[in-house]
This record gives sequence, C-alpha cells and structure tokens, in this order.
Amino acid sequence: MIGYQKIAIFFLSLFFLFSATLVKAEFYNCGCMSGSNCTPFTVEGFGTEGQNNCRSFCANSGYETNLYADAGTVCGIEAETSTSAAPSTTAVEDTSSSGGSFELIAGNSSTTYQKPFLSVGFPNFSFSDVINDNGYLEINWLGEYINGLYKFLLSIGGIFAVLMVMIGGIQYVISRGGGEATEAKKRIGNAITGLVLLFCVFIILYTVNPGMISFDALRIQNILPIELSFYKENLASCPDVANTVKACSVQTFTNPGSWSTELVALINEFGASKSIDPILLATHLQKETGGSATYGRGRGPCGEIGPAQFMPTTFEVIVGLDCCTDISRKRGLTSGDASACTSTTSAWPPSFSFSCRSDICSNCQEAATSCIDYFDTSVTGGLRHVVDAQAKFVKNTLLRVKGDLALEMCAYNGSGKAAAEYAKSAAQIYSSLCQSSGGTQ
Repeated sequence: MIGYQKIAIFFLSLFFLFSATLVKAEFYNCGCMSGSNCTPFTVEGFGTEGQNNCRSFCANSGYETNLYADAGTVCGIEAETSTSAAPSTTAVEDTSSSGGSFELIAGNSSTTYQKPFLSVGFPNFSFSDVINDNGYLEINWLGEYINGLYKFLLSIGGIFAVLMVMIGGIQYVISRGGGEATEAKKRIGNAITGLVLLFCVFIILYTVNPGMISFDALRIQNILPIELSFYKENLASCPDVANTVKACSVQTFTNPGSWSTELVALINEFGASKSIDPILLATHLQKETGGSATYGRGRGPCGEIGPAQFMPTTFEVIVGLDCCTDISRKRGLTSGDASACTSTTSAWPPSFSFSCRSDICSNCQEAATSCIDYFDTSVTGGLRHVVDAQAKFVKNTLLRVKGDLALEMCAYNGSGKAAAEYAKSAAQIYSSLCQSSGGTQ
C-alpha cells in the first residue's frame, strides 16, 4: 500500500510543478470615450466579464464612458490587438424562403494557447506549440515533460555516478587495504552499476512494454465558442410559435418509406449520442432537401452546402474548418465580412460558381472545395459528417431556447418572416414524422 501511495505522490508532484494549464488568451475590443473622442484598447474577458473589465479600465484611465465589442470594430476602426482574440460569432438575418441554416459568422480573430509555465524548469527545455490538425488540437506537453525530466535526471545521475567513482577511487588510493579498500571497491561498483541501469532504463521499459516509452499526443476536437445571445432578436420573428410543438412520445425515428437506411440509422445514432430528438433532426433534413441521402455536392440558392443546408460561415463555426471564400450582400457588405471570408464582392447579385437567387437571398456565399467535399454524400463518410454537424447545431440551438421545439425550428432558419414560415411548416413535418414513427404528441 505504501508503494502505491509513493507512486501517486510522485505523479501528483509532477503536475503541481505546472503553474498554468491549457488556457486561451482571450482579448476583446474596448473603446474609451472622452466627449466625442474614442480611443480603442483591448481588454481580457468575454461577455459580461469583458464589459466589466472595459468599464473599469476606462474609468481608471480617466475616460467618461466606454464601448465594448467582442468582435468587429470600436471607435469606428478595428481595435488594436497585441495578442490573439478568441473567436466570436455574429448572426446576420437570412431572409431566404428556401430554408437553410441561418448564417453564423466567426469574428476576426485567431486563437493561441498558453504553454504551461514550469516553476522548476530544465536546461534547454521548452514545450512545443499546439498543433491544429483539421479541427483537432494535438497536445503532447505531458509526454514532453516526462521526456525532459528523464533526460535531466539522466544528466544528474551521470554526474552523481562520476562523483561516486571519483570518491571511491580516492578512498581506494588512500586506504591501507582491508575493509577500507573493500568498501571503496564496492562504492565504485555500485556507482557504475547505477549508471548502467540509468542509461538502460529506456531498453528495460521498451522490453517490458513498448507503450511505456511512447507518449501519444492528446487529441482534442477544437470546438469554437459560439456566442448566441442574438437568439433573442431572431426569435422576436416568431412570437406566436413558442410552446406550440409538443415532443413526440417516441425517441426513435422510423423510416417513413423512402429514406436511405444509412441516413435513418445515422439520425438515430447521433440523436441518442447527443441526447436530442432524432425526429427533430429528420424534420430539418426533410424540410431542407427532402431527406435526400444522395444530395452529393449540390448547393442551395444562397450557397448552402450539404443536405442540412449550412451556409459556409455556419460550417466554419460548427465544424471548425475554413469554408467561406467569397461573400456578397444584397444590402451591402458589413464590417465583419472581410474577416469571415477570404474575399468579398460588392456587386449584387454576384457572379459566383452557382446561381445566386437574388430574389430570395439576403446574402450569397461561395464555399471552398474542401468543405463541399466534407459534406459530399456520394463519398464514404460524407453523410455521417452532415448528420454529425447538424446534430451539433440543433443541440446548440435547443440549449439557447430551453428545449422549445417550435422556437428551435424558428431559430434554425434565422430571422424575419421566412423563419416564422419555416417554423410553421417544420411543425407540420414533425407531426407527420412522429406519427409515421409510431408516436403521438
């Protein structure tokens, strides 16, 4: 028992040497006002915390009032930033009557990750940067720390062993034979044996179990933070639909007859794994593209991609990969468009690779080939990507509307009259799919 306690204390001590953990350095725009003059700064924190920090900073600096924004501009210009800012999102009304997810736009920002700071460091040792591999963060700091600790102890052990050999040699030289000489030989032998064992630790561990000397990097999906406070504004378009859709009594979606078996299975799989109503997922897919599992690389009238009809900027926020290569707006570009997409087009309607329906779209977006490939249902894995992303999106929405199915249907399409019409139509589809699945409302 004592041995296990010592081992536990040893590993806990390793972690207590870290004075910082994996954290994001988040800085947001703050503007301090003095009369009509506005001076931009950056403050740490997000939402209420950022607002309070901005207010305190401006007050302590002698300014009369302050402005705060988690993205975009303050004081009429882009706020200066000396370090990275965490992603933020903005909602833009999509008045498309064709359905499709409303537009989420990640703010002009990038994320860096603060490396651990060692209270007790090693010579010539530093932690590597976090690697973002297609939306996954690869972090191997613990492995690097243990490897660095081993090399450090190896050096210390080598020095100590050499000292013991020297001391034993001196002791042997000045000894007069007998017990003193024997003790000196024993000291030298123990030092050499210890040094050999120390250098052979790698071979011994590898022989016992190769996994003991292999430290695979921790791989974590990079989930971009989404600020969805705009739902209150969007849901103002649907004042009459709240609490009008009752949940289905069954939580298993049954094929109504013409759906792909694979698609039905994926809907039930992700519905169960993410604890959301699978019939609600099926409702949106039916509303968007008729529940088609063969949508392939098609695109909607405003540039939506995949059977769930994600706008490219929405894809970026939910999936975490770059997608929007160009954007154009019916009512003129906004300040965040240049950072949300690779390029912008002021002309309306734009000349994109698809036909932008200027009569029903408030904005059109060009998608990168990589994200079209990601949602391509004609290749292996494409349909799974679609349902996975849609399930994440619906779950986020449900959390913000406190589980109200009708309000989720409204928010899924955005805002304006189109969203209200979408919600009413989706409610009828939901009832139909509930009944075909053997449930009641």
